Amino acid sequence: MGGGGKGEADGQRRKARNKKGERGGKGRHDSDEDVDDNTSELSIGSYVSMNYEAGIDNSGETDYVEKESVKVERNDFVENLDLALEKRTATREKALKGLVEDLQMYKCSEDMETYKETAFATVIQCLRKAAAKEGILACQVLSLLCIVIGANEDQKLEQISPHLIEVISKNKSEEFRVEAMNTMAMATFVCCSIQETTLEVLSFLEAIACRNKDQCGFEVSDELCVAALEGWSLLATTLPEAEVALRHTSALLPVIQQLLDSGNPDVRQAAGKVVAFLHECKLALNGAGQFEYEDEEYVIMTTVQEKLLELSKESSKKMKKQARKEQKSCFREVYLMISEDVPPNEELSYHNTTVILTTWAQIRRMDAWRSAVQGGFHIHFKENQVFHDIFSIDCSSFENDIDRAIVGKKSGEGKARYTDRNQSRKTKQYMNDQYLENDY
Repeated sequence: MGGGGKGEADGQRRKARNKKGERGGKGRHDSDEDVDDNTSELSIGSYVSMNYEAGIDNSGETDYVEKESVKVERNDFVENLDLALEKRTATREKALKGLVEDLQMYKCSEDMETYKETAFATVIQCLRKAAAKEGILACQVLSLLCIVIGANEDQKLEQISPHLIEVISKNKSEEFRVEAMNTMAMATFVCCSIQETTLEVLSFLEAIACRNKDQCGFEVSDELCVAALEGWSLLATTLPEAEVALRHTSALLPVIQQLLDSGNPDVRQAAGKVVAFLHECKLALNGAGQFEYEDEEYVIMTTVQEKLLELSKESSKKMKKQARKEQKSCFREVYLMISEDVPPNEELSYHNTTVILTTWAQIRRMDAWRSAVQGGFHIHFKENQVFHDIFSIDCSSFENDIDRAIVGKKSGEGKARYTDRNQSRKTKQYMNDQYLENDY
């Protein structure tokens, strides 16, 4: 009897559920809240497209006459801009990563004029009150946006500068502050056309590089010091060499002398590159071998030269082998510049176009560009007009690219060619084997 009672109870429950369904009742997955939430996640464009495809007009009445579907095309760049305003932090971070990738690969150059205002407003909103990870990504996006939009965008620089300065001055994350400083330098370098603004940013970075707490208002770590030295030298390349030599050399040389004794190898290398750039400006001002440092400057430069020679022969086992190798290579070039006035020489080639860097100013600009665009460097090298203007590249040289360009074995293009070539050989060998086996 117990089994029969249980079966009847189950049957009654099933009947009740069926009646509820017939009355149009909602199950637990069909609540009004769920419907509203799902609708709110759809963009206006996709909602209109769905209505047309289903044959529903805006009044809510069903029309069974076939209508041509309307599809709103939206690329990844625009989608990521929308997602960067979502409430979930993980969604915003993923969207910012997508924006970084799109900008590094120069995929959004055609959309930039249309979405420029929206892009800057969106990323600035992400930057405000952001946690470290999201803030770092937002700074990277801002740097790349400036690289894409190009020169004479002082309004954009004014728009982002207050937020970057606040991060540099008050944020607790060192990595976030460093990224904000890099963005500040790159945005000013690319977008600024007013020299007074450049000089203000230059003074701010110089105070940080000198670790002058009274001027900058906060303690300066080694990481911030390196970023300030690199940012200062990048912006100094936009000034006349005479102004750098006369106004900044005497103030920076004592600081450089102290920084070369730092225990941080990154600080030492950044300081070494700055002193090489300062010496280069002196040479350009008076001609090689035709100038003399002032008495105090001469004493400091003599000490600096001895220190550079020591660092170029560093053999301490306290440093890792790779770090020691990089330091020796860097200071060897700097020492040759200071002691014998030998300029650097670096050559970059892409297909049939070659850029030769023969000054420390050019090398500093190229290093900043590489750091910002990273894996997309070769694409910007070929397609970005801002890059062409900075490094005086003739755009017509890319019109007739040669098919069999020499590429590095470890580069992405080199590896792809290697894989294709091996696959082609295997296919050819397979066809030959089949021919012989079948006695054709």
